[in-house]
Amino acid sequence: MSRPSSPAARSVSPHSRAFAFVLFALVIVWGAATAAQALIAVPIAGVGPARRLATGDLNGDGHADLVGAFEWSGAGTNISVAIGDGAGGFSSVAGYFSGPEPSAVAVGDMNGDGRQDVVATNRNRFDPGGSVAVLLGDGTGALAAPITYPLDSALAVTTGDFTGDGVPDAAVLNGRSLTILTIDGAGNLSMVSTVAVNPAGSSLSSIAAADFDLDDKLDVAIVSYSLVFGTNTALTTFRGNGDGTFGARVDYQANAQGGGYFSFGTQFAALAIGDLDDDGDADIVVTSQGHNAFPAAAAGWVMLNDGAGGFPSPTKYPQSVGVTGVAIGDMNDDGDPDVVIADLAAASVNQFFNDGTGALGGAVRTGTQGSEWVVLGDFNNSGAGTLDIVVSRTFIDPAILLIGESAPSDSTPPAITPTITGTLGGDGWYTSDVTVAWSVADPETEFTTAGCDTQTVSSDTSGTTFTCSATSTGGTSTESVTIMRDTTAPVVASATANPSVLWPPNKRMVAVTVSVDASDAGSGQAACSIDSVSSNEGGSAHEPDVELTGALTMNLRAERHGKGSGRLYTAQISCTDAAGNVSAATATVSVPHDQRKK
Repeated sequence: MSRPSSPAARSVSPHSRAFAFVLFALVIVWGAATAAQALIAVPIAGVGPARRLATGDLNGDGHADLVGAFEWSGAGTNISVAIGDGAGGFSSVAGYFSGPEPSAVAVGDMNGDGRQDVVATNRNRFDPGGSVAVLLGDGTGALAAPITYPLDSALAVTTGDFTGDGVPDAAVLNGRSLTILTIDGAGNLSMVSTVAVNPAGSSLSSIAAADFDLDDKLDVAIVSYSLVFGTNTALTTFRGNGDGTFGARVDYQANAQGGGYFSFGTQFAALAIGDLDDDGDADIVVTSQGHNAFPAAAAGWVMLNDGAGGFPSPTKYPQSVGVTGVAIGDMNDDGDPDVVIADLAAASVNQFFNDGTGALGGAVRTGTQGSEWVVLGDFNNSGAGTLDIVVSRTFIDPAILLIGESAPSDSTPPAITPTITGTLGGDGWYTSDVTVAWSVADPETEFTTAGCDTQTVSSDTSGTTFTCSATSTGGTSTESVTIMRDTTAPVVASATANPSVLWPPNKRMVAVTVSVDASDAGSGQAACSIDSVSSNEGGSAHEPDVELTGALTMNLRAERHGKGSGRLYTAQISCTDAAGNVSAATATVSVPHDQRKK
């Protein structure tokens, strides 16, 4: 199963929020096709709707947990942790305080103790002095008081090992800069590096990390939110140096008027990372909201990696103006990561299924009012291909809805197909080494197998049976094959002609029968026959001299040359067992020169 990427956070201006709310009120009238998925309310503690989400396993029980950040809550509980019970529900919910206005959350083991922690960015727009907070986990799902680092206008965060020490760091977008923070030996947050990203006129909104150029050093991709339409840098990638600093950057512009990269009027919202075309490198999907003046700019953009960390040609998938969050994961169990986009204006979550090349099919929509942010996880432990979708809802409480896919129904057991490789002789016997391999498939659910290893038969056997069984939720199926191997030819003890002497040499045809004593310990049924008869004197004047009348019967002419030593007929005989192995023998018949007593 492909692992879903964790979407980064974004910043939305009050103007765009009001605009999105108007669109929401209008578009909901026509609605959307609803996918066959259950909508489950998730009880998240907090004030106002949860704007940002992250997933992880905070209590180490193997089940997905959920973290929400309540941006509009200035004090009190504004970080909520819901512990997943593995059945699509949540066994406990606890609230924490990270600092004023948490704008984004991420999950990672920030101090290397084997327990997952929560990182939050606190924007604090109305009282300058934002910060980044790390709430260390105790392994039970509970979080400690925040460790903070002052960072003005902290907007978005992702985690990853940017410094190469084996412990995750925090990559934070603050204002128009990228800052790397790590927890030092004293347990405090400290800055590793900072680098300017965008000039005035644009605001950073989302960040995600991956090794784009395959040099084993973590890189970042950053999405910008334009304050002046058509003039912003839409996407920026930075190559990581492996020590927490960054080298080369590449900007992908959004100014179509100047022959730029994306559509004019595009306002970018979020991005997610995954290998969409199955070539081993990380690709990017970006969402753009557009604007009422430029509705065609709203889209999901698939940006395939060229293998060297570049993204030369995006593919646009038009959306409504209100598209926001995006996530990547295998939603239909075909092994290819798909794309899920939250659509605030259309009041839906849209799933786009990937064909394995990075091309996306038409959307499957599930109606969810106020959909803004989305993350993926298997919250009901239903297995591969059954990822669930968690979406935050702007303007609406309860803040979170879980769109839970139930485990796929499976009414049939796995299909088992044996493949036998060897030289097949007669009656099902093999006359060479034999290899037995098994193919097991169940397109609906996972399965376990027993006795399905490849086997080789390299000794003669009258019957060796191999059995493969496979079990899925649809039941158990069993297939058996029996291999018979005989590579040994029959044993011929004797071959005798009767009569073995023809006399008198009266030139007449005489009936001769050959008796063969042959046996076979393997496949048995040694059948013998006369293949040919030759004479030491060649042909006579009365040919034919030989007539084969049956498998072991023949007529021979009683004739020999007058001045020779006598004629000798030699019959070539073959004996074949049931598998097709052959032995050769001979039987002779003479026409003497003289039968007188000496």
